[in-house]
Amino acid sequence: MLIHVVADTRNKLSAACTMLERRCTVTSELLGTANIGGKNIDAIVVAADLRVVENISAVKAVSGKLTSAPKRVFLIDQRTRLAIVQAYALGATHVLTNPVNQPQLLATLANRATSSSAPSEISSRGGEAASAGFASIASMFSAVMSGSSIDVAGAKDAGSKIADSIAENGLSDWLATVRRHHEGTYQHCLLVTGVAVDFGLNLGMSKADIERLHSAARPEFRLLFWIRPRGSIPRNAP
Repeated sequence: MLIHVVADTRNKLSAACTMLERRCTVTSELLGTANIGGKNIDAIVVAADLRVVENISAVKAVSGKLTSAPKRVFLIDQRTRLAIVQAYALGATHVLTNPVNQPQLLATLANRATSSSAPSEISSRGGEAASAGFASIASMFSAVMSGSSIDVAGAKDAGSKIADSIAENGLSDWLATVRRHHEGTYQHCLLVTGVAVDFGLNLGMSKADIERLHSAARPEFRLLFWIRPRGSIPRNAP
């Protein structure tokens, strides 16, 4: 089995590789310079602190290559809902919380069944839009927690993907997708956005007006305006 390991620190990279080298063929690289080259990778192990916005951005940058591997195991530092949700939104099929031991990691990699907590294969457009929306919401809350800048452009792009998905597949498909794979605050934000987009589509609104509508409808934007100090959100934020 060929395993590619990506980590945000050299210590994590060394620890993950040490657990795997005797049983698997292992390649590795640091997250900040990750390229994930090569073919026929059976699984990718990502060891990173997803509370760090830079790590989230780095994983998103290689997300297209991550999904080329049938199994993506994320090793996260804290067992919090936000970290677990963020990992699945970034493409994880399995999530383990540190400290992870060798038997646990090898058992997860050997298991042919997909984790019951992971998003299953769904309609391509709806699944991609839900993942983008999910990642955008988690990224915004992470930015607030760390005092970093909010990725407004990324949030608008996620909203556009949601609008395109609903225009193509309908509101019922969107609601079913979100309810099947997300829960809690994240589910609420995505459902409200979908209903607002469907409302605008039924009224025949222009694309620009629908963008304003889904931006205004997203509860996380309203929450961020409430909890951030005045003037800390860019003027071009919805």
